[in-house]
Amino acid sequence: MVRRGEIFGIIIRGMEVGTDYIGVGTSLVCHDGQGHVFLNKRSRNCRDEWGKWDHCGGKLEFGESPEQCVERELREEYGCEPLNCRFGGIVNTIRTIKSRKTHWVILVYLVQIDPQKAHNNEPEKFEEVGWFELSQLPAERHTFYNEDVKTIASAWKDFYGWEIDLESLCSSTERTAAS
Repeated sequence: MVRRGEIFGIIIRGMEVGTDYIGVGTSLVCHDGQGHVFLNKRSRNCRDEWGKWDHCGGKLEFGESPEQCVERELREEYGCEPLNCRFGGIVNTIRTIKSRKTHWVILVYLVQIDPQKAHNNEPEKFEEVGWFELSQLPAERHTFYNEDVKTIASAWKDFYGWEIDLESLCSSTERTAAS
């Protein structure tokens, strides 16, 4: 007799997360506690958005809590542990990549990390990494970068005691996603 989970496993095999069914992931707005964010520049080995600056993050694995995903992705990508982590909110990411519609639900976290320990732990995936002030971000950012930062704006205000200038941030990059 075939169990229900086995049937589902057979049906879903060969399907792509985020394209054939909704994907769930995390995005980590990593900071140093002094108003700087740590970003990575995506290489050709990434799925999309090559040459764009982005946050740390990734797919939520089966059986993993969002907090475990945050810790795992941070270790994998930046080789460090979170010092402080606050949930910021959810971004519903629907766009078209190479003529294929994708759909991800992204849980966005504000994560403080140690600037002395953070480094490019995936050089095949990231061309470079670096620290930036929010007022001086690189122009070529991931399509949903601004949405991630808007989502954590209240957590950022609670943490630092000051607001992110969302108008300036958003006016510096045009939205290119199809939704």
